[in-house]
Amino acid sequence: MSIINDRIRMQCCILCGNNKVLEIHPKNDRRHYFWCQACQLIFAGKQYYPSYEDEKARYDLHGYNAGQSGHMAFLEQILNPMMGYIKSGMNGLDYGCGPKPVVSEWLEKKGIQCDNYDPFYDFKCSSDPYDFIVSTEVVEHFRKPLEEWNKVAGLLKPGGFLMIMTERWRCIEEFESWHYKTDATHVCFYHLETFSYIGKQYGLKLEEHDEKRVVIMRKEK
Repeated sequence: MSIINDRIRMQCCILCGNNKVLEIHPKNDRRHYFWCQACQLIFAGKQYYPSYEDEKARYDLHGYNAGQSGHMAFLEQILNPMMGYIKSGMNGLDYGCGPKPVVSEWLEKKGIQCDNYDPFYDFKCSSDPYDFIVSTEVVEHFRKPLEEWNKVAGLLKPGGFLMIMTERWRCIEEFESWHYKTDATHVCFYHLETFSYIGKQYGLKLEEHDEKRVVIMRKEK
């Protein structure tokens, strides 16, 4: 049986505003999702969002530090390619750094300044635009992605680089058993076409992507 309900729902996409979305009912999943046919974002119904207290409690478990080799190996998926775009003298931002600002510590050891931003942990960023923004395992938590992407794009200088790490969905038939959606704090799921849409909306040129979770874009002047 298909996981897709072929009725068009009275539901607008929370990213692009398109009102042609399909409802998805994965087997053995308490959550229902919506699949936008325009930007290819899949998002959970709002009734399934965890409380902010429960969400923060889960983040508190992520007490990583730069000395944990397993976590650093995971981050190297984005840290290694991003070093081809940034250099000493640039000013960057780790957007959604979490309780331990590992990325900025790693960059500062290489002589690259990086601020931290996270609303859950009172890290605040400058209002001045940045040369680069890195955001690892964050954008899938956006409850209001239109507002969040407006904010992210506004914090980036023309010519600046945006480095995103989030696991992307690729095939709707695989969504039902996809492990990434089992985290209750993950409410938005991106396809590569979703990033193409975001790029067109905010003047971001896709520079590089891998097959699974890394996307690097440059803000055009």
